[in-house]
Amino acid sequence: MRDETDFKVASAVAAMNNARRILVVSDKEAVRSGYLQSLDGVFRNVEFVSDESCAMDAVEQQPFDLVLLDLWKPGTDGLAALRSIKQRRPQTEVVIITGAPTVANAKEAVRLGVYDYVAKPISPQEIICLASCALTQKSWTIHRTSDLAGVSEPASAPSLLTAGARVSRQPPS
Repeated sequence: MRDETDFKVASAVAAMNNARRILVVSDKEAVRSGYLQSLDGVFRNVEFVSDESCAMDAVEQQPFDLVLLDLWKPGTDGLAALRSIKQRRPQTEVVIITGAPTVANAKEAVRLGVYDYVAKPISPQEIICLASCALTQKSWTIHRTSDLAGVSEPASAPSLLTAGARVSRQPPS
């Protein structure tokens, strides 16, 4: 019985992951190739672009559930890309992966709605975990937003919305 239940759960997770769309933005071919090897076994709809301009075109043409964004690419501003993605597709989760992390950039990224801000190097297991966690957050955010159907304006801070829901369910001390 347990094996059958495990199989059903694994099948449901696999089906959910296959439906998710992920965009990887990095100027380095080796990084894109590494992410492909890491994500390909778990997620089926992974696309890659090498620069911010191509990323904006891709996001404009179709929604992505998750964008893995290299913050420092030559001639671009990853925070501007984050800002643009969140303006065009507010429900898209974005993870910034950077080789030059700074507190100022991390604070600004959080203010702009990034799911996570991660310093390189990053292992294949961490990439899979980040993607899975970000997509789970998105699912919960959509679920909570649909539960609040009476709200007249869209949620601008999904993590706060979800955190508020957890807090409101706590019994009084």
